[in-house]
Amino acid sequence: MNVSQIKFKELRLQAGLTQAELATRLGVRTQFISNIERDIASIPIKLINRCAKILKRDPEIFIQWNLERHEMLVRKKLNKKNG
Repeated sequence: MNVSQIKFKELRLQAGLTQAELATRLGVRTQFISNIERDIASIPIKLINRCAKILKRDPEIFIQWNLERHEMLVRKKLNKKNG
């Protein structure tokens, strides 16, 4: 599965939830959900299982998504240093 193709917003919408509703269920601010959807923030490890349950997805999707996001950020930093 190419997790980078999966958009968090699409998963939320498929679950029929607004940003505010998901934020309330996860115990975070709506702005944090927006940041995840805009790829500014990652899903904290402590929220992965709860998020997966709410969105009715395998937690592995969110784990893999975080790993891919972090790898991308590291590569960007390395390219800046070497470029």
